[in-house]
Amino acid sequence: MTNGTTLSGTVSGASAAVREKPDARHFESVSIRRFRGLEYIELEDLGAVNLLIGANGSGKTSVLEAFFLLSGLANAELVIRIQNQRNHIVREFNDLSVMFHDLDVDRPIELSAVAPASVERTLSISAPYAETVGDTIDQKDERATGRQTRSTHVASSSAPDRRRIFLHEAKMAGRSVETPLSFASHIAIMEDGKINLTPLSLEDEKNGQKMIIPTSLLRPGPGYDSKAVSHVIVKKKKKRLIEIMQKIDPQIR
Repeated sequence: MTNGTTLSGTVSGASAAVREKPDARHFESVSIRRFRGLEYIELEDLGAVNLLIGANGSGKTSVLEAFFLLSGLANAELVIRIQNQRNHIVREFNDLSVMFHDLDVDRPIELSAVAPASVERTLSISAPYAETVGDTIDQKDERATGRQTRSTHVASSSAPDRRRIFLHEAKMAGRSVETPLSFASHIAIMEDGKINLTPLSLEDEKNGQKMIIPTSLLRPGPGYDSKAVSHVIVKKKKKRLIEIMQKIDPQIR
């Protein structure tokens, strides 16, 4: 394990059971760059059970959070959930800037993982200036409401009312992934503390096709309508629905 911070530890070798039955949800190796207090770490030969040792504040929880972000690759909202799980309510940009190493928001967070069959997940989180439009996130129940839309426009990085967003860009590729997939969305924190999450943009790199997926459809919430899913099944379009869902998560069956 290579580390640019004071974190130290050991990682067990992959168990025979994991090697005999590869699972795309199992990570064989993980690379973490510029995330919280971790400047650079590589975890290799990961097994079904791993032991990470370090003093308080050395970054053990940050390593687990990096795994969490890579597991939910297409979900930009997870950065908010991570702070909420630490009992921090995000009200302004600085409440998320702590995720960047040395609070340097000009240097993006870069995470990557390799799973069996050489499936590679990569995630970049940056903080550029941009125009923002999206659905409001409810931090109490950690769900996108899909009921409100707010917007703000920033003319340039030197404008008095300039605003940074958190740009979430991810990719998944590998032998077991039919076509390489790219995901992109961003979140913005408004003046009143509301958090906006833009729709997920998904691109099929092989066919050059793009899909825009409303955040309210990523998972059940107040705007979720089970009757809509039932209607799809009655119309015998369940297979097509699953094909679309697999664009977001290839593990769906």
